Amino acid sequence: MEGGAGREVQTSNADDISSVSKIGGVQSLLGLESPIMQGRHRLAVAAMLGAATFGVLEAIQSVARADHSFSEPMSVYAAGPYGFVQTVAFLVLAVGSAAVCAAIGLPQPRPPDWQVARGLIVVWSVGVSLAAAFRIDGSGSTAAQVHAAASMLSFLTVLAAMFFFTRATRQVPAWYSFGKVSSALASVAALAFVVAGATQPSIVFGVAQRVFLGAVVAWLVAVGARSYVSPGTGTSRSFVVRWTHTTRAS
Repeated sequence: MEGGAGREVQTSNADDISSVSKIGGVQSLLGLESPIMQGRHRLAVAAMLGAATFGVLEAIQSVARADHSFSEPMSVYAAGPYGFVQTVAFLVLAVGSAAVCAAIGLPQPRPPDWQVARGLIVVWSVGVSLAAAFRIDGSGSTAAQVHAAASMLSFLTVLAAMFFFTRATRQVPAWYSFGKVSSALASVAALAFVVAGATQPSIVFGVAQRVFLGAVVAWLVAVGARSYVSPGTGTSRSFVVRWTHTTRAS
């Protein structure tokens, strides 16, 4: 009888894992969640809210801030009577980006490109934080120079992160279908970045920079959303299998 029970548990492993993969997480099995998955879901929500809030604030300022030209870098919104709005926008973006890095975790298998992408997202988040701390004022001050350097570093690292992450998704079954979305947004961001660099300062530059940041924000929100509905790592699957084995054994 014990041998039969063991074979039953062993045979059920594949079905358990397959079921969890299809429903997208532990939470769909009888409403149960591991503490790790609960934390990852909260991080995913923080990632989506942080990136989306930045996008909304930038859109509002692009329309409502008559004190700055559309052809100027969006960072100049930090100057003027409503400069605090831009500072808040940078900070929520930095927090949201850091949450993305934590939410995606480390999958099984663990592609090197995935870890590189996570590291680049951390650098991007730090760069955005520096951009919030050091405002651009058009005077060539030390703060403005630090801001310019941090912004360029951030733009390059998030672009690289998008492409590394896209390549990594091809090696993680739970994220494979997300690769097309990630690739499309990364391509749009890269094209907009090149156009912005070639047309500054002009209206075309203003449009290209907004398209670039829009693609980055959309990518961060999309990654956060996928992190919420997909196990992403082996954590949820192993939790469900252990729980199922314990239940059946009892």
